[in-house]
Amino acid sequence: MKKIIFSGIVIGFLFTVSIFSVAVFGLKEIDKTQGIQIHGIPIANIYIDDDNVQGPWDGSYKYPYQHIQDGINSALDNYTIFVFSGIYEENLIINKSIKLIGQNRESTIIDGRYIDDTIRVCSSFVKISGLSTHVHSLQLQELQKVSLTK
Repeated sequence: MKKIIFSGIVIGFLFTVSIFSVAVFGLKEIDKTQGIQIHGIPIANIYIDDDNVQGPWDGSYKYPYQHIQDGINSALDNYTIFVFSGIYEENLIINKSIKLIGQNRESTIIDGRYIDDTIRVCSSFVKISGLSTHVHSLQLQELQKVSLTK
């Protein structure tokens, strides 16, 4: 009986400490499988923000990459890359199965500067949504399940 009471006290204490830690120190780690949002921004593996001009750049929410291609290069298959609103002057080569999600189709723009293809998709199972291009050039090689949505 004493073991059960002691176990209940220990579990209660640990639960109280964990709730207190989150309340005081904030949520440090977020389970990305739960679909939680940070300030209305979807959880992603990699973040991109053209406003982060001084670095550091590690692709995290706190230190997003400045360029989309940097995020693609560091991504693994099945990663989600979230792109904050801005004008990104670059040409993209997507050679991995990723989700590339823009914050807002009207304000997340890829400007290819009339150089080659604005976006070249070289991998299957790619989803692109929430962004637009100024120079409309998209090359899709013989791929499966490439999704372009608004």
